[in-house]
Amino acid sequence: MYIIFYLNDCGYLKTKIIKKIIYIQFWVVLTKTATVVKKPKSAKSDTAISDAVKVADKNENIDNQKNEKLADEIVEVIDEMIESNVKDEEAKKEIIDDIIDALEKSDNEEEKEEADDSDIKIVEDKDNDDDVEVVDAETESGTDSFSEDETESEAAEIETEKDTPTPTGECSTEVFGVVQQFNGFFFGDFTGFSSDVQGRLAAKGTVNISGGYQNGAFTYDPVSHSRQTYLDCTDGKMKGDIKYSIIAGSLNFRDGGEILNGGVAYQKSVQMPGYINEAIKRHKCSIDKKNINSIVDFDKEKKNVSGISERLSQLKVNTKSRNEWGRLVIDLVPGKKVQVVKIDNLSQFWGIQINENGVNMKDTTIVFNLNYDNVTFMNFDISNLNKYATNILWNIPKARKVHIENFRIQGSLLAPNADIQGTNGNIQGQMIGNSFKGNLQIDWVPFYGCI
Repeated sequence: MYIIFYLNDCGYLKTKIIKKIIYIQFWVVLTKTATVVKKPKSAKSDTAISDAVKVADKNENIDNQKNEKLADEIVEVIDEMIESNVKDEEAKKEIIDDIIDALEKSDNEEEKEEADDSDIKIVEDKDNDDDVEVVDAETESGTDSFSEDETESEAAEIETEKDTPTPTGECSTEVFGVVQQFNGFFFGDFTGFSSDVQGRLAAKGTVNISGGYQNGAFTYDPVSHSRQTYLDCTDGKMKGDIKYSIIAGSLNFRDGGEILNGGVAYQKSVQMPGYINEAIKRHKCSIDKKNINSIVDFDKEKKNVSGISERLSQLKVNTKSRNEWGRLVIDLVPGKKVQVVKIDNLSQFWGIQINENGVNMKDTTIVFNLNYDNVTFMNFDISNLNKYATNILWNIPKARKVHIENFRIQGSLLAPNADIQGTNGNIQGQMIGNSFKGNLQIDWVPFYGCI
């Protein structure tokens, strides 16, 4: 750790950064502190822990000049966590000692971790001492570790593959099949920086991530995001799930960050910091070179989601909409499980209002059909749709380009043919596209709608 804790005369916890600190370490401090302080369980401690996460989340784009200020903010939250739950001064000191012990124990455990697996070699990157390249030993010698013929047999061994539900006349809440398990799913490349994907990420091409990027933190705490998890891959909660946080043709992971709640599956090559490799192994997860189509068949899923997108685009509009001075007002119709809205040009609006009209929103799915090219989400607010996010699907079947800037999308985005550019803002939902590039935050708010 690069953090020193010490006590002042009042018994409070203080901190001073003595070296450049990376994003992951703030999360380590928060998590370990929360674990210790939460022993005297109360509603206040839950709130304080939630506040601590929010502090870190708001400061995800950090630099050297802001490190000390950010550390002070974190410590204020830690102080509040202690002060809100413990009155006895001796008990406060014991808790602080426990926090320091927990951090020191973590350091000792990391130092004892072996750097090599039996089938993986770690090669230092001469340009950056903090980076390592993970190279399969057989691949480096020129022998491929898999063949295309293995795809069928490997697929049979994967318990996590979910077949796309067969249409029965009833709607399905798992219409995307295996893709349903991914926060971000792309048929080409993924390039992300200074942000995060809160759930699983899959890309058939190359995944390039940098700038303190975080992946998989809330895979097992969707929607609420009250606390990130650090599950081992042997944990019962992962039973039947895909145990990879990232699946990629190739993975280049640089400049800090972390991968949580799963390992990495790659087909060609992997580069990542050594501490991420060690953390994955510490949580009994793996970094596997394999035919990624044995986990998820990208071509099959492209055909599936494209078919779904096209079918949805042809649904008859069954809501009533009007333009009120630039605000799109939508009147839902009682008795319709799927409420269909067609928008010909999203850019003409500055906001969206939904009138429920007595509709039971828990059993209702809203499909926004944007059946045009070059879709843009920019500079207007639909935060009032947040309460419907798990049941909203933005369907973009034709566009080859989708541009998102300074915008917070409420709901999931289905754009199987689109190269998506995301600058600032976030999406409260799943994102399915051809490719992605940008710093848009992809929040794990799974689509629970029935279509």
